[in-house]
Amino acid sequence: MAFTPTCISTPLHITVLITDNDAHQMEVNSELNPTAQAMAKAQEQLHIAMEVQHWGVKQQLWAEETVKTWQDSASSVAISDKVVAEEASERAVERVARKKMQKRWQRRQQKNFGSDRSR
Repeated sequence: MAFTPTCISTPLHITVLITDNDAHQMEVNSELNPTAQAMAKAQEQLHIAMEVQHWGVKQQLWAEETVKTWQDSASSVAISDKVVAEEASERAVERVARKKMQKRWQRRQQKNFGSDRSR
């Protein structure tokens, strides 16, 4: 029967206790004992499943940390962009006000200059 890994949402904690003698006995008797053969295969599949689960948990933690980092940097960029936008708006308003004042001053100068000529 082939091993098909499945996604486990919660960590699975399983401890398998096999002594060195048992492992050696399983290697020696694997050809003779189908039970030992099945146990060795099951242990290998369990090891693979636990390793896959371990890496899945690590990947999930990495993904969560990466998303949090992106969110933090995005919010700081938004705040930074807002400050830059406010400063740019203030400068634009100042330029418009300065131009208006210059035009008024020029009109007054022209008006005053024109009235001085008529005298």
